[in-house]
Amino acid sequence: MININKLFLEKLKFKSPHIVEDKINNLEIILNNTNTFELKIDKVCWLKHNLDHLFSVMEVYSHYALAEGNVICTGLGFGLRENWLLSNNKVKKILCIENCKELIEYHHKHNPMLMKKIKIINEDAEKYVGECDTLLLDHYEEGEDDFVLDTVEKVAKNIKHKKLWFWRIEHMLWNNYITYLNLRKRFPTLPNLNETQIKHFITIFLHGRKF
Repeated sequence: MININKLFLEKLKFKSPHIVEDKINNLEIILNNTNTFELKIDKVCWLKHNLDHLFSVMEVYSHYALAEGNVICTGLGFGLRENWLLSNNKVKKILCIENCKELIEYHHKHNPMLMKKIKIINEDAEKYVGECDTLLLDHYEEGEDDFVLDTVEKVAKNIKHKKLWFWRIEHMLWNNYITYLNLRKRFPTLPNLNETQIKHFITIFLHGRKF
């Protein structure tokens, strides 16, 4: 069976960082019997990455497509987004804010080349003050939409930026939780996308969960 997601991502120069099982203090990366890596902190699963379906990569396609200039990312996770951004010719520099020092240690150990090419700050994203061209947010645990929007608002106020994007925005729009027009009223630095562009991002976001 042809892996459509994999072919699509290869065309866009996606290369996965090195992900292996390991345990560093309260951080644990395990590979379960469904060929899925799980990232656990204090035995609580925060992230999953399925090696067959690649939906976790498809969900950050919009981040890759919209990024330009000096980029600040929140939440390092498996490093999928950050490693992909390195192949984006519009991106000049990447700074990632990650609150878990064990996760940073994990990537220094297993992805030293990635860590040499990006800058990492071990800090709470909601307390960091800085400046960038593109701000990409994905540091919060999965919660209610209002929680996500409030979190985005806090970070966006502290980090001066020209363009904003955040994880799960496509899911909110697909669920008709909120319109893109209303989102832009609350977050004016969201890019001025037309209906076709919005549908494009939503389709790819959801496509990863269908195969």
